[in-house]
Amino acid sequence: MVEFRNFARGIVVCGMLTSLPLIAQSKRTQAQHLVELTARNRPEVTELELSATRAGQQKCVTIAATKAKDMGERCDADEAVALKTLKPFVEREKDGLDVTAPLHDANGNAIGSSWDRFQTPGWTD
Repeated sequence: MVEFRNFARGIVVCGMLTSLPLIAQSKRTQAQHLVELTARNRPEVTELELSATRAGQQKCVTIAATKAKDMGERCDADEAVALKTLKPFVEREKDGLDVTAPLHDANGNAIGSSWDRFQTPGWTD
């Protein structure tokens, strides 16, 4: 559980950095860099997405993801639950856990969400 909390704190940092460019020569955002870094360093995380509402827009969309096809998708019900309740939303799946948690900016305002799929080998209910 402590490891999950530390991981969750790292994801919150991602939320604060979602709109910063990684470097001037790159089109990757800091959020995408952190998603890729997390996926590379945390083998139990099989998928990861960060969603937010970009400045000047009203729709929440995926801004960083382990799967390129997920970029730009509108937020779904899981993200909506996490943002409405401001609490993590956990779903048990056949092979692990799907965790959706709200992301906050430095002032504590909800700005988006993270969705993580954790693989749990030998999972049993």
